Amino acid sequence: MGKHERGVSRLLSICFGASVFLVAASAAPLADQTTDGLYGSTYVIRDLDHGVHTMMWNQRPGTFAIGNSTFIVGDQDVIVVDTGFSRAIGRAILEGLKTVTDKPVSIVINTHSHSDHMFGNQVFRAAFPAARFIAHRATREGIIKGEIEYRDANRPKIQARLDELKARVTRSDAENQELQRAEMQIESWQGDYVLPDLLVDQSLTIVQGTRELHLLYLGEANTKGDLVVHLPAERIVISGDIAILPMQFAFESSPRKWIDTLGRLAAIDAGTIVPGHGRPQTDKRFLSDLQAMLRSVVEQVDAGVKAGQDLEALKASVKVVPPAGSIYEKASPAGLNSLFRVPAIESAFKEKK
Repeated sequence: MGKHERGVSRLLSICFGASVFLVAASAAPLADQTTDGLYGSTYVIRDLDHGVHTMMWNQRPGTFAIGNSTFIVGDQDVIVVDTGFSRAIGRAILEGLKTVTDKPVSIVINTHSHSDHMFGNQVFRAAFPAARFIAHRATREGIIKGEIEYRDANRPKIQARLDELKARVTRSDAENQELQRAEMQIESWQGDYVLPDLLVDQSLTIVQGTRELHLLYLGEANTKGDLVVHLPAERIVISGDIAILPMQFAFESSPRKWIDTLGRLAAIDAGTIVPGHGRPQTDKRFLSDLQAMLRSVVEQVDAGVKAGQDLEALKASVKVVPPAGSIYEKASPAGLNSLFRVPAIESAFKEKK
């Protein structure tokens, strides 16, 4: 995958079945009250503890993945973590927030640079002009050099292909799927990016009334700027896409550093981990399982390179088997291959070379 082919929104426009894999593995009904959302999806807002609420999506097969959003409600204001992949999703997240509280949003935190976690920023900028937008320094750079450049380079081509497909009198099933993908991609680019205006290098403590939020950079992982939000009093960690369910994305990642970053994440005193996708977890085992899968990829890639294998040979030979009993065993094999195994091999090979 090329330099600018990062970001989940376009990742799923390229690998259309990926969102099907995500939905198929998380389609069991949640116990929470569900609300109709966009694209035939529904969402639930789960009350975690003392004014901390996470909004999660159950999605219709064939739609883009929508990241979790978390609302941290204080006495006077709200801090929002991650805002969705489009202006329309951002509006849905804001409407979901309004069912929880009418307090104003003072801060938006973006855990990383992928569009499905930050393109809804524009909605919160419009609704709360005084809000600050916080992210790691590498996340701001990743938005500018990855997301924005990719959009500007590819939007004309996708729009032209969309117009061509619409003009056809008849279309094959594959072309109808391509048309749907193109429509969703163009829609996801409506509006514009709102860049973080307060940058974190290693850590930042935010005081919200009597609550402290610790923003921590634990190292490179799924992206170069993954940021973790730790609420020590509530023993909650919001981890973005450092570890997600039911399968992990690994495009343009840093597998060797990621292994160590997961260890630092697991060491935080937390009873609940809110992943960037999937249900909050009270068992940290999924972190060590992901570590084991990444370590296996790295070891196999290193051995293959030493034996003279090129990238294509590695893609054919390197295996990924989730540990027995792991939550990752529930992932679609096709999704695990296209979203994790192959891109993890590519990333580990790039690091090695």
